[in-house]
Amino acid sequence: MKIYNRADAIEFYYSASRIISVKRGDISTIRKHYDYVKDKYRVVVHCSNGNKVMFDYDSVTTPVTLSVDDLITLLFAYNAPAGTMTKFVATAGQTVFTLTEPLKAETIAVIDGSVQSWGYTATEGEYQVTFTAAFVGGEEVIIISW
Repeated sequence: MKIYNRADAIEFYYSASRIISVKRGDISTIRKHYDYVKDKYRVVVHCSNGNKVMFDYDSVTTPVTLSVDDLITLLFAYNAPAGTMTKFVATAGQTVFTLTEPLKAETIAVIDGSVQSWGYTATEGEYQVTFTAAFVGGEEVIIISW
């Protein structure tokens, strides 16, 4: 399964014949349930219209996250209508990325499709995100703030 952040919606892409689109801002809650028999997490996205989107965390291939909690955080970031998303391509040795708008209360970084839960500093009201390690160069860096 792949999850895409589109301009006005989040797409849950199960297969070419099964794509569920949720309008940005329509997610009310996201719950995770651990299935002890199957030894995996099930994620349930509750929409404001009463619909639900359900999937197994281990079936998600895009975006890459280290944990189910990181994926839930990313989905809430995608859902934020007032959020900002800025894309960069890192240069060799780069550690600082400057945005055109100030950071909001919550910020996450996504590097080459993988959510980063540590290794950078982002302060609300500031215009820069600073990484602790330098980039090799060519990585896609996405800063999402809401």
